[in-house]
Amino acid sequence: LGTVHKAFQAMPLAKDRRDALEAAVVQRQQAFAAAAAAIALAAKEKPCWQALAAVLEPMRYSTRYMDMGSAANAEVEKFPTPDSQDLARQFVELASLAQRAEGYLRNHIKTRASTAPISITMRVNGESKKLLLINLTDKEIQCRPPIGVVQKMDRQVTALAYRDLLDQAISNLPSDVKRERARLMAAFLWVWRPADVPECLNEMADDKLAQALGRLEANRKSSALVVRGIRRDDGGSLFAYDFLGRDAALLRDFAGQGAALGDSGMTWRTDVVIGEDDRAEASLPTLRWKGAVRPPVSIEATVRLNRDTQLALVGVAAGTMRARVGFSLKQARLAVGSLFTGDEVNFNIGTTQSAPLLDIGQPVKIVVTVDERYRAHLLYNGTLVERDRQLPTNQPISVIFQVLQTVPGSPGSIVVESLDIEGRADP
Repeated sequence: LGTVHKAFQAMPLAKDRRDALEAAVVQRQQAFAAAAAAIALAAKEKPCWQALAAVLEPMRYSTRYMDMGSAANAEVEKFPTPDSQDLARQFVELASLAQRAEGYLRNHIKTRASTAPISITMRVNGESKKLLLINLTDKEIQCRPPIGVVQKMDRQVTALAYRDLLDQAISNLPSDVKRERARLMAAFLWVWRPADVPECLNEMADDKLAQALGRLEANRKSSALVVRGIRRDDGGSLFAYDFLGRDAALLRDFAGQGAALGDSGMTWRTDVVIGEDDRAEASLPTLRWKGAVRPPVSIEATVRLNRDTQLALVGVAAGTMRARVGFSLKQARLAVGSLFTGDEVNFNIGTTQSAPLLDIGQPVKIVVTVDERYRAHLLYNGTLVERDRQLPTNQPISVIFQVLQTVPGSPGSIVVESLDIEGRADP
């Protein structure tokens, strides 16, 4: 801009024309300066938002609302400007709103339990069941069948339709509470059901709480998974996916084309066909879990297979290596084996065995474990396929689903009913 400014100063221009051009230059300089200041300010704010997220994350999926409010308040003064401090302070308000919403929800459930208990559908031991919701405590969801005794389920790992239930609870409350509906819903769901928060924010327009939630999520160190890892006493985490619950948000935790939810779970379908002599790892269509864990790792997938798939593969990726259980399904005699890739270039067939007792009309349970020495062990329905397959050490481990088809025709597919991944969450 300085060069342009000097250029038109040297030009024979009328005074009004020169004044207009100088004003335009000044305006543009101010705009550039404001943009640069905004970028610098955002750079200062980012670590503050990341620190706030790190402090609050361990308190989600719990009723530690007071602790959450205190922790948020302790972070506020660390933000660089009054405006950013004001937004950060919204998380103190969020904790209070979430605690109030918890109370409204519990009262609603208890009131209904004594008159007309709320009917819900829940997954219990891998099966969908109609139950009556009786009570909600800090640690438990208490339900019972229409005829039977009360069952107590761990609240942290049991999915509950919080959005619908809280909406019902608020609809029966006074008008002043109803006016806060969107804020109450957003605060409570951010703690217990983050996947439902965006829909709430659509109703909140310029609300500062919505702005604060947006700013926090935009500045996280990494994109959070929809499914939160439940921390174990040994330092590991459990990531549990129940696809039979038909929660479309779960698909966001997987990278790859062709995944959709159906009555039987997450169906991943691909019509990619590779050459009969092609052994390139890159040629295999892949659906990959976006998360990563470190040993000791235990992965349990309940899947359904079909005869239209030439070779269905389920396993792990670590660094340059892949280790998978493979099911050969188009032949008259079913076979199971292992497929591994040692250099991320070409895949190789490991052990193979016939599977006369494999009933693909029933769900198949696949288990992959990786010990502290990064040795992988592959099983299906309790049958060992391969053991001690060495993976590269000090590498994060992810889950992969793949299909190998060499003949055009029906698409290959894998249906996943559930997927449980245990391990130390990768930072």
